[in-house]
Amino acid sequence: LSTQDVLTLIERLPAPDKHTIEVHPATDLREYSMRKCPQDQLFMWCKGLLVLLEQAPFIERRYFEVSQKYGWLLSFVALAVERLVRAKHPDALQPPAIKIISLTQHAVHYRNYSSKEHQLEKLVPEWLELNHALFWFDVASERHRRLLKNQGDMTDISHVNFPKRYWHFNEGDFQKVLSMISEKSNLDDRLVALSLAFRLYREAGRGPARRRALKKAVQGVTKLEEKRHLLLNPPPMSEESKRHRREDANFDRQQKQQEKKAIVDRKRSCEWLQTNTHVLRDTSNASTGGVQNGTAYLLNNLREKKDNNDSWSEPHWEALIPEFGQEVAEAYRDGCVDYWRKYSPKVRSEGIENPNSIPYAVTVGLSGIEIESDLVAHWPTHLSEEEAERACRYALYELNGFPKWQSKLHAVFPNAVEKTLLKEIAWEFSQYDGNEPCHYVLSDVSYGPDLLKSPIATPVLLLLRDYEPKHDSTVDHALRIALSNPELDQTNFSKIAKAKIKSNSSLFRQALWLSAWMYVEAEGAVEKLKTILNNEHGTEGAKQFSILFMVTLLGNGRENVQRAHQDFIRPKILLSLIKLIHTYIPVSEDIDIVRKSDSKVGLRENVQDARNRLFHLLSNLPGKETYRAMLDLSENAENQVNREWYAVSAKRRAEADAEGKPWRTEDIADFAEDAERAPQNHRELFELVISRLFDFKCWVEDGNDSPANILVDVTRETKQRNLIRGWLRDHSNEKYTVSQEDELADGRKPDLHIYKAEIEGQVPIELKVADNKWSGPDLFERLKNQLCGQYLRDSHSNCGIYLLLWRGKKKYWTHPETKRRLDFNSLVESLKIEARNIVKKDQKIESLTIIGIDLNMRDN
Repeated sequence: LSTQDVLTLIERLPAPDKHTIEVHPATDLREYSMRKCPQDQLFMWCKGLLVLLEQAPFIERRYFEVSQKYGWLLSFVALAVERLVRAKHPDALQPPAIKIISLTQHAVHYRNYSSKEHQLEKLVPEWLELNHALFWFDVASERHRRLLKNQGDMTDISHVNFPKRYWHFNEGDFQKVLSMISEKSNLDDRLVALSLAFRLYREAGRGPARRRALKKAVQGVTKLEEKRHLLLNPPPMSEESKRHRREDANFDRQQKQQEKKAIVDRKRSCEWLQTNTHVLRDTSNASTGGVQNGTAYLLNNLREKKDNNDSWSEPHWEALIPEFGQEVAEAYRDGCVDYWRKYSPKVRSEGIENPNSIPYAVTVGLSGIEIESDLVAHWPTHLSEEEAERACRYALYELNGFPKWQSKLHAVFPNAVEKTLLKEIAWEFSQYDGNEPCHYVLSDVSYGPDLLKSPIATPVLLLLRDYEPKHDSTVDHALRIALSNPELDQTNFSKIAKAKIKSNSSLFRQALWLSAWMYVEAEGAVEKLKTILNNEHGTEGAKQFSILFMVTLLGNGRENVQRAHQDFIRPKILLSLIKLIHTYIPVSEDIDIVRKSDSKVGLRENVQDARNRLFHLLSNLPGKETYRAMLDLSENAENQVNREWYAVSAKRRAEADAEGKPWRTEDIADFAEDAERAPQNHRELFELVISRLFDFKCWVEDGNDSPANILVDVTRETKQRNLIRGWLRDHSNEKYTVSQEDELADGRKPDLHIYKAEIEGQVPIELKVADNKWSGPDLFERLKNQLCGQYLRDSHSNCGIYLLLWRGKKKYWTHPETKRRLDFNSLVESLKIEARNIVKKDQKIESLTIIGIDLNMRDN
């Protein structure tokens, strides 16, 4: 993962603000760090976040030079490193991971971080190698700091004796630390190891054996011998040292006093609340946004108890019972539920001075709604329209999207919810003029459930048509919403997209609209893309637009192509896009660009990933057209490696298409009863029909009760067709349905159509009685133009059957090209050759089967 990948994910989220009750936690980042990031990518994820943590300007502390802008990411990267440590992965011993662990030691006073979220302090000492690696990393960091500030050499353990440290040594480590004195090559490091060994010697009660071991460890090295002597025989403490010791002792004493006072204060608060529960139910000041101190105290108490801060609401009132008792917990619950009905939060379209500041009134109200939605059966059916609109206002404030009760509210009060959302979205389009992206309703809706997007998709499209918002992210989120509508007016959308592309001077805005158009009407969008690349920009301009287009079309590596419309995910379109992207962004430039360290590397890496994802989309499409597209790519690839890769992928695609779908439970039961299973796709339906027709052929040509003697004298094809239709129907075993001469879109009527309700694509059967009026050229022409050209025009029908009956009345036919005379068997074989040639040349048709039935077989 590149730094740009990390930035792209982070920039979707509001940055933390010092006025908020707590930092803005990114649930998706936390989930990715804790669980979703694959184990083999954890280290790269940590490195990506560390690059952001190291971006200036810094939070200036002695040991805590962390980015002011991205310091809030420390919590997430700590969770990722913790996973490496728990697995004792070798990457946990690499400098980037060690540096992250070191930073978390010094983040004690950083308000956007909580050490309670991870267990690094416990895990580090349990892993000997990590414990030592962190210690020496801190030693090296302190030595570098002292060097920059001209504070002297780093030669003593006291220099890294900061308040919070994860590494730990006890008397059992004495011998290992002694060995460090000789193992370290740097004299200053050896002096540090000696001072650590002496501390362990002193803490273990001294003793002659340890004293002798210390002497032996430094023997022969003057500086070490002098240091050892000084440690064993310290000079009188200077007045400055005495003062420092007194200050340290005072600090420790004050710290303990504060801790004792906090315990006493907490106990008094608990007792006061237990005797004044009525205060928690008092919401008389709610209309003005006032919150009782007791309610705010319990709200913060609940925040301290929970493992993560992914929402503003604190609905888990039961967590108060162990410390405060049942009555206090229930009073908090009742107060919150009553509070939300009396306070109406302002929304941003009404003017909010600091939208990043979340009042306690909002958190209390959100808590009340969530508590009520959990407790009240069939919530929110009992609410009034006014109460529903008020709840909608609260929902706009929740962290990381909408609260979980929003979907319930929308199901009962769709007008109230949609009206509130559209009002704020319209404000984002027409009024918002901030320097940073808004990160408000549009982003929450665009990444939320489709049930909320579809109803407002049409009004959002009108806003897109009528306004040009300041930020590209506004357009991006709105397009996601518009494209989620299954009933989108595609013609109108394409018209708007064309107009926006023409009127916009911003390349990125043009790319956004063009990629959206690609989802709806790909042919037109591809032609426009070609025009832009060929005519509107120079070589570098075309390359830059190609990059922007690919990123807007497919996003970065974490995004999936999920829209109600996906018109470009077709072999023909994907092939065109892949060829275009290879033309303007060739593979040969990838390595050189990736090696650069400029700010565009991440964007370029996204493009390279998008190029690979285009081919991934193509390779996942079944069918012959995909196979031929892959062969086309193989033939025109830039280099031998790509040619071979595309060829191998084409082979795999063909193999996958040849394989049937995995059997289901019901298929096994079908097979046990009928020795066959129900078809699951067009190809399997085609193969089942062929099997039935060969059964029919065996019956007619060899069966004891064959109707061949009757059929020989039947000249009308309709009569023959009726018999075949009835036989196929009687032997269907409810696995397919037979229709006769259904009219197609072009008005043509194939002889027979086989279909199954849940399978897209019918199997056409074209029947010809060969010795009626049909000449050799006629039969070849009917195969090509009638069966293939007309009956297989449907996009879902790729396989067809050409069925010939011979009554024995005509002996020979002429081949249309070779002019050779053909008997019936030779005619059938020649038609099979022609069918194979058609399949080879035709992009769409996957299989043609020629079946000849000799009605005279029994007489021969």
